[in-house]
Amino acid sequence: MPLAESSRASETSVAIQCRILNCSDIHIIKLSLFKGGYVYKNVKYVSLFFLLSCFCISCVIVGPGEVGTVTNFGEVQDELFQEGLHFINPLKQKVIILSTRVLKSDIITEGASKDLQNVSIGVQVNWHIDATKANKIYQKVGNTEKVNEIVIIPLTKESIKATLAHKNAEEIITLRTDLKIEMEQMLSKKFEEYRIVLDDMSLTDLDFSKEFNQAIESKQIAEQELKKAQYISDKLKKDAEGLVNKAQGESEAQRLRQMSLTKEILQQEFIKKWDGKLPVYTTVPLPFLTSE
Repeated sequence: MPLAESSRASETSVAIQCRILNCSDIHIIKLSLFKGGYVYKNVKYVSLFFLLSCFCISCVIVGPGEVGTVTNFGEVQDELFQEGLHFINPLKQKVIILSTRVLKSDIITEGASKDLQNVSIGVQVNWHIDATKANKIYQKVGNTEKVNEIVIIPLTKESIKATLAHKNAEEIITLRTDLKIEMEQMLSKKFEEYRIVLDDMSLTDLDFSKEFNQAIESKQIAEQELKKAQYISDKLKKDAEGLVNKAQGESEAQRLRQMSLTKEILQQEFIKKWDGKLPVYTTVPLPFLTSE
């Protein structure tokens, strides 16, 4: 059979098979003979799709506040991908994205003070990984979730308990700022070992046992009553001193007044207050009528 007739027969056979298989869009799978086999006419579209797929899986985008750690067949490399578009060999390379932004960890723990009082304390820790050491952090600990779980929480609790153990309950209450500073200094040194930067730490909650709180309340009430009694005592003392000073002042004024009164002054005062009428009789000589 001639080659042309054989090709037509093959196409007819394929068309018949497609109808049998209920293939309505026969033109999509139309075949042509090429060196004794069949190929798709739209092979160029398949190739284009393949190339686009390879391009996509070869691209890595590192967003703002992130850094990419590169591994070759699972081995962490020294190379770090900064923000932007990067290309990798997907057959051997993989990029792990780590956040370099400030992250927050809320931690609550309990400890004992120097005078053996139970203390419940809550802190908020703000931290971020050192972007230049992200590969070392991933190699030693893992991603940021692992860093928080394995490093941040345990080290913070350890630092809190160590700091509380050197202060009694009264110092913890009255020297809260100093307590925070000591915790920050201790925690910052521990974080440095893991290439983690401590941005800030805040004390969000501080509580003691129920018995200690009741004792503090009773002590405060007693101190207030004592201050009230002291105030009343001081007030009475000052009032008494005021009365004494007043009496002494009046006495001294009377004495000075008596010393300053002379016969001429008495006559002048009598004349100022006299209404001009002479008494009908008197056994006392009038001061301004005496012969002296």
